Amino acid sequence: MPYFVLAGITQCPLFNHARYVANYLSNHLPNFKVTVLEKSTTDWQNWLKAVNIKNKWYHDQTPIVWKELTMRAGKPYLIGGLSEFWEYCSDYYGLESFLPDDELQKLNSDFQQYYKYEKENKDNLSPKQKILCIIGEDLKMEALLVMELIELNEIFKDGLIIRIYDQSNYDENMQAMFIEATEALQTKFIFTIEVVNDLENGLKDCELLIITGNMSRNTNEEFHEWLKRNYLYMSQLSEQVNLHAENYLKILLGMRGPVCFNATVLQETLTKVHLYNIVAVTADLGLEVLDAVSALTNVSIDSLSAPPVWGFIGANQIIDIDQTVEKYNVYLPNARAAKDISGTTLPLGKYICELRFLRYALNSIENIWSKIYKRKLVAISETMERPRNLPKIRAIISLIENWYTTNENIISLGIRSNGTFGIPQGIVFSQPVCNTNAVYILHKQLIDYLTLINNKFDICDKISDESNGVQAGGGDGTASMVVPGPGDRVKRRAKRLNRQGSKDGVGGNAVGGTGFLQTARRWKNSRRPRNGHGRGLPKKGGAGGKGVWGAPGSELLETYEDMEDPNYDIECLTNGDIELKEVIPEMSWEEIQKRTEPVILEYYEHGDTHEAAIVLEEFLTDSSRHAVIRLAVEMAMDHKPSHREMTSMLISDMYAHVVSESDIAKAFEQLLTNLPDLILDTPDAPMVLGNFIARAVADDCLPPKFVNTHKGSPPNEQAREALSRADTLLSMKHGLVRLDNVWGLGGGLRPVKYLTRQMTLLLQEFVSSSDLQEAIRCLRSLEVPHFHHELVYEAVVMAIESVSATREEAVCRLLKACDVACIITTDQMERGFQRVFDDMADICLDVPLAYIMLDRFIDRCYKEGFITDTIIKRMPTRGRKRFVSEGDGGHIKDHRFIRD
Repeated sequence: MPYFVLAGITQCPLFNHARYVANYLSNHLPNFKVTVLEKSTTDWQNWLKAVNIKNKWYHDQTPIVWKELTMRAGKPYLIGGLSEFWEYCSDYYGLESFLPDDELQKLNSDFQQYYKYEKENKDNLSPKQKILCIIGEDLKMEALLVMELIELNEIFKDGLIIRIYDQSNYDENMQAMFIEATEALQTKFIFTIEVVNDLENGLKDCELLIITGNMSRNTNEEFHEWLKRNYLYMSQLSEQVNLHAENYLKILLGMRGPVCFNATVLQETLTKVHLYNIVAVTADLGLEVLDAVSALTNVSIDSLSAPPVWGFIGANQIIDIDQTVEKYNVYLPNARAAKDISGTTLPLGKYICELRFLRYALNSIENIWSKIYKRKLVAISETMERPRNLPKIRAIISLIENWYTTNENIISLGIRSNGTFGIPQGIVFSQPVCNTNAVYILHKQLIDYLTLINNKFDICDKISDESNGVQAGGGDGTASMVVPGPGDRVKRRAKRLNRQGSKDGVGGNAVGGTGFLQTARRWKNSRRPRNGHGRGLPKKGGAGGKGVWGAPGSELLETYEDMEDPNYDIECLTNGDIELKEVIPEMSWEEIQKRTEPVILEYYEHGDTHEAAIVLEEFLTDSSRHAVIRLAVEMAMDHKPSHREMTSMLISDMYAHVVSESDIAKAFEQLLTNLPDLILDTPDAPMVLGNFIARAVADDCLPPKFVNTHKGSPPNEQAREALSRADTLLSMKHGLVRLDNVWGLGGGLRPVKYLTRQMTLLLQEFVSSSDLQEAIRCLRSLEVPHFHHELVYEAVVMAIESVSATREEAVCRLLKACDVACIITTDQMERGFQRVFDDMADICLDVPLAYIMLDRFIDRCYKEGFITDTIIKRMPTRGRKRFVSEGDGGHIKDHRFIRD
């Protein structure tokens, strides 16, 4: 569903006209959503500049309109100004709006009165208190968190309402307990604490939801059971949030356990909340090891930042202590004061703060992680085995401060990945972020964002006003150096040149540092610098001096033209007769088809739309992009439904990246024209093409106007049928949602009960009709070759239960046909018969003659030659009682009966 954003100056009549039309479309179209951003004249230019820089656009007028392909964190696509918006409305929805100047001024006047009335009402309203809701099962942590929240005076200066929902520990006296605990706090704003007994009251008008508690893994609990328990809890919570929460809600997961997994579950199940408003607190893991790192490196903890935390917290994470940033004080002397130390009034120097990574102090420590772990165990034992909540609370408060203020501090946080840096897309992954935008590249590779890290420490340069010498250094991690006092003499080494700078040696008396005479001839072609400085490197990078052809490698960059060359013609290069232009040859239809078909067939194997788009982009030109869509649809008509679904996904993913809306429309127009030829190979081509057109409209790749425009004048009768099919699919109730499954589900994605039912119906229809080809076609359409043993099982059970030779013969004929056509493999055949052998004890309860019927059926199948000797050997036999008349099998009895 498209999501439109309209922004402009409130006094602009064009902006008000566009807003009027957007509101009309929003009220009359259920799938048209628009957000209007009103800006003042003074704020417009700065805001528009920031939007252009962020999205790499070039727009300088009011209004500006863009759309997002999905309402939830979709990528913005610029539509343009008012003219582009009118063109879009005309092409997509067939809507045109023309107003004379006098009518436009009246409309603008009405909007100005509305803005004035809205502003007056807004000024009369009292400041709105922020509402926070805390969910958890730990009263002590909730109490500490409430006390820390109340201390945030600057953020919640208009008032704060804290709602606490603790289902396991709910008591009517809890509210009085929290109020009593916070009475001693000196706050400058009004706050209210409410203890609710259900989540509905807690989520009403709530702005921030904080989820706490302990979801850690229990002793002897399996890993999948642990994740299942968390998934069920998050699913139940998401149902309540979808029912009772507002769409501006922000969710902060501060629980112990798999917070990244839980945040991912919430992002997948919640429909109201913005994806990037669901985050997981992970900075506490770095804070827990910070005291141990400080003790091992002898660096004050006040000078350290929390180390970055990477990973899918709960399953696999890394605390990168090497990237811990240290605030290091360095004394920088004043060079001018050092030259003339007596009687100077200049400051001798100043202290500056440098930011350094702590890896220099950690590399020398052996087995550092084992030492950190031991210190952590000692700290836990000192707290009587209770988990430490202070790091978690500190991380939550820091995140709230960053969320509600404009500072750009860096903090480790679990946010939704967009697929960059090698992190899988769509999962919540912990990484260092700045205002929920990642600023690190990869693990162990920190990009130069030191200006952002400076804000974390609030560094201020300290200038020393002391006139005496100061020795800086010590255990606080600062640099150690001696600053000279006013009475000390600054000692300098004399600079002695080992050669003179004269070209002719100044009368031949130039003496070098080696003590021998340097003649003028030696300096004539010397490449060394003659000013006494330098590192002894050749002058001009080796390109200077007599007999030198230039710097090494310079011959590769020269465009030398020999004037003595017989083919050299200076007139042709200077008079403008020759003009060089880049020519890209256009590929023919056969060449496009030859290069596109392997890419599409390979895509059907791996299913990676991004890879297929990259390969197609390499050889496509602007005039041949529509041909790819046409070829993909034509190839999909000859393939199975799952490949058609993959083709629809490929078209949707290539839209706005590889192909445009006009390219897709042109491809479908050509397909409608060629339908009489496509019917020869695909009899149901009109229905298939209609499904493709409807799916493209649902994916926002084609405008809804496309079907109605071409339906009025179709190129042929088959095209009319295809367009009618597309119109029917789009017009049905919830059509856009149902079109996601227009090609059906893939074979392996369907439930087992559904597949079993389809195979049973297939067997029943075959027994009644005896149509082998139709039965084979239906079996292939299921697309489950790994599940064909179920057909063998159901067929054998049907033959046993029927107790009919006719049905046995029909089933045997079907299995033989499937074996000959290589539809059912030998492995699937043996597995199906083995399942029947294993269930014979239960089958005998319903069919007493089951063993006899199984023996007869297997004998028939063996004669037909499609079962192996392995099946014959595994066939079970049922023992029976022996009658007296049958004797003992002919054995001679040695016993003698003697009568006394």
